[in-house]
Amino acid sequence: AKILTAITTIENYNVDEEIIVTKEDTASVGSSIYLSIGERINRRDLLYALMLRSANDAASALSSNNSFEFMYLMNETAKKIGMYNSVFENASGLDEKEYNISTAYDLALLASYASKNDTFVGISSAHSYSCKSDKRNYAFINKHRLVKNDDSFIWGKTGFTKKSKRVLVSNYQKDNMNLIIVTINDSNDWNYVIYYVNRNC
Repeated sequence: AKILTAITTIENYNVDEEIIVTKEDTASVGSSIYLSIGERINRRDLLYALMLRSANDAASALSSNNSFEFMYLMNETAKKIGMYNSVFENASGLDEKEYNISTAYDLALLASYASKNDTFVGISSAHSYSCKSDKRNYAFINKHRLVKNDDSFIWGKTGFTKKSKRVLVSNYQKDNMNLIIVTINDSNDWNYVIYYVNRNC
């Protein structure tokens, strides 16, 4: 969901525009960078928080707390890509309250589409990123350990919810290979991805 949130933001909004964090954004549960009410921060910085740290408060801020407009654009983008077995009701992917559903195949389509966008790749491939808002300084480290430790992994995204369990999306490029690898509910996902890559090399 956060990959789709990122590409929807990049394609439809000014990523260098400053936005104001709301009370609803700060109430987001789970992974967070602990934004504060009234904080002013630009979308590009929030995109780094979204992709490197999987921050749910950043997802809320980018989507104006899952506004009707943003969710419409998100689902229309999914349809454009061909994600016909996916539905999104929030920008974070959390599924405790709202209805979010997708498949490994649809996520692979999304990752392939997103990997063609230079802005998206530039953000999601970063090993680390530092920025500041009007209230504090931030420093983010990429959660995707393969991206951090192997130059052939260009970008990737980790994820977890109680219903989906672990989700891992990885883009691997080497020689003439350009692979998108998606695993869902695989407790051994890091090792599986390495095994898959080695087998296909």
